[in-house]
Amino acid sequence: MRRLFQTGHWLWVEAQLRAPAWAHKRLLPGLHRAKELGRLRPLLAVHRLRGENAAGSLVVDYVGRNIRPSLEKQLFDATPRADEPRRVPLWRAALLADETDADLTVVVGGPQLIGRLPRAGAIVLPFYVQLIVDVNGCWDDLRLRFHRSVRRSVFRQIRKFGYEYEVSNCWRDFEEFYLEMYAPTLAQRKGELASPKPKREAGQIFKHGGVLHLVKRDGRYVAGALVRPIDSMLCGELLGVLHGDEQLVREGSLGAAIYAVVHWANRNGYQKVDMGGVVPRLNNGVFQAKRRWGATVMPSPTMHKQIWIKIHRRTPAVAHFFKENPLITLGPDKRLHGLIVVDDPEDVTEDVQQEWVSRYATPGLVDLRACTVADLMADGTGNGDAGRRIVAALSVDDSEAGED
Repeated sequence: MRRLFQTGHWLWVEAQLRAPAWAHKRLLPGLHRAKELGRLRPLLAVHRLRGENAAGSLVVDYVGRNIRPSLEKQLFDATPRADEPRRVPLWRAALLADETDADLTVVVGGPQLIGRLPRAGAIVLPFYVQLIVDVNGCWDDLRLRFHRSVRRSVFRQIRKFGYEYEVSNCWRDFEEFYLEMYAPTLAQRKGELASPKPKREAGQIFKHGGVLHLVKRDGRYVAGALVRPIDSMLCGELLGVLHGDEQLVREGSLGAAIYAVVHWANRNGYQKVDMGGVVPRLNNGVFQAKRRWGATVMPSPTMHKQIWIKIHRRTPAVAHFFKENPLITLGPDKRLHGLIVVDDPEDVTEDVQQEWVSRYATPGLVDLRACTVADLMADGTGNGDAGRRIVAALSVDDSEAGED
């Protein structure tokens, strides 16, 4: 059975890699939705998770195939205890919104499942968001759209350490990139939570038009990025530095790899660079790094899963989770909003608002919203409903642009 599943997965990947650009736009989204629909089961397994965070104990009812590692890490300080699951019929999924003795209910699933759950008083997040960089125009104009931190740090490090890049179609270069850069970097960053793309799948991407950018320093390759062209866009697939060396990261090697992709795309007539999916959290390090390249955030066009969160009890642990994790929420109109939970929005000063704009403002977000946990329990402010306090209209703050 496992071999059959692996073969089916390989055929699915092959079909996507070989599909023409029009199929990626018109057919594949529908196939992804059909796949999610096929995964629905008549009975939903509700797992009771018990653990703690810095503010106290937390009890969560979780529905999904497996709890997402990054979500578990945000909710709990350590691996939670899991009770035997109870079953809820799919046609009675709305029962998950009823009052229980859990603090939170979290449901991860496709739009077909999330659509059965009430929106009132609930928060809906995209499973992933994409960050897309518009690379149209001349290079000198494009680089001015990058955040000042990219121009101050990445560009200076490229000059300081003499980074150069090359494009390779050599299979041996791909293998060395995968084994010596990508896999070690993912292991270094994620540890036990690492889930690398299988080498066979990555190799198929490389064979079917993937472009491998290799960054060279002092005569040796120290970083790289594998991207996949789809029509007029380059889609980021893999990224890594030699041996996952954090010193190389601090010296700008990852930034140099991103620079290589953006620069090459601009010089070779591409219109956009998809920098890949990230979790819907405003203070996530990967999100922060990618937004500084002038990226626009949008719901993932291929990952149709969503996260539905319902607060049942306003406890210190619940408040801690939301205050420590400013989120990107999905409104009923499918537009994205930034959500920041505070004790009292009226106490937020102008200086704090400006700090939020500087840290979190990203094209593609309609606004930033400040609210309390009580607001979320009452009417789901995180859904972007009208009438809530809008903190700022958004564009990337670049008021203190530095010299290149």
